[in-house]
Amino acid sequence: MKPKLIITCNPGRERRTELEVGDVIFHYDENVFIRKSEEHRGVLAVYTKLNPYKAYRLLIISTLAYPQRIVPVTELEKLKAIVEKLGVKTVRLRCEARGMYQACRELGEKCIEELKIGFGRGLYTLHIESIEGYTGYSILPVKCDSYGKLLEDNELRRKCIKFSSLCEEILKRS
Repeated sequence: MKPKLIITCNPGRERRTELEVGDVIFHYDENVFIRKSEEHRGVLAVYTKLNPYKAYRLLIISTLAYPQRIVPVTELEKLKAIVEKLGVKTVRLRCEARGMYQACRELGEKCIEELKIGFGRGLYTLHIESIEGYTGYSILPVKCDSYGKLLEDNELRRKCIKFSSLCEEILKRS
């Protein structure tokens, strides 16, 4: 099984974050499993049967104390359907290739080729997240991965919720 969310928190707060996130998702998936990275402090992988964008939305509509970043992740091929349906032409890039520090350039170039997009100052951020051998991809409006910003800015939060609903529907159909 592949993770559906990558969550970061302050190092030492992994267990509290795990419990908090698990409490939210458990209501929709009793088999949710959250694994703390063995190699990187403050990083959690969430395994659930839920669509990654639905799991993301469930967390961002909740008020949580410990997550810093919440990123839904999927395969590049599935992300392609979202990019095409939304007509995305340019994205910003955020790459967290944990354990593969030289890989961001290569992964970014692969995304340009596969998704037929460019990098620049777009309205969306393409996230590339790696954790212990798995690399997942996501697209979100700018700043929607920052849980703290979502708590501070209700307009941003509404935008991210709406976007995640749209992405969930696109993934269901593809």
